[in-house]
Amino acid sequence: MALRMDPDRVIVGEVRGAEAFPMLLAMSQGNNGSMCTMHADSARSVFPKLAAYVSMASTGLPVETINTLIASAVHFVVHIELIAGVRQIKSILEVVDADGSTIISNEVFSRSREGRSRSFSSLRQTSRALLLEHGFDAPGATP
Repeated sequence: MALRMDPDRVIVGEVRGAEAFPMLLAMSQGNNGSMCTMHADSARSVFPKLAAYVSMASTGLPVETINTLIASAVHFVVHIELIAGVRQIKSILEVVDADGSTIISNEVFSRSREGRSRSFSSLRQTSRALLLEHGFDAPGATP
């Protein structure tokens, strides 16, 4: 229904079930900047969880097709944890592609238990250029 309104963005609150399928379809229609939230133990655990939610929609799609849809709709996964009473970014994954039953991703940011962070050195060049175009500024982030 949201696509009929020709939105600039699709923003969905917590995803916990079959609504994941139409949400991914809407997000893969070229609405850059779309987002949703979901509960997961880690950034990597988002992919099987999202695939399971899509399968709850009784689409009959094989997991390979679901993963292709996820890879075309999702560009980044940001995992946030509550650390010492403060929400902090723990990990950011850049979604690269799907290969059968696997989503291929780069961890472009991670925070250790001690609070040290790793740089965005593994970003693909196209993602780095797009982020810079939209105001991302980090040491060594030149395209």
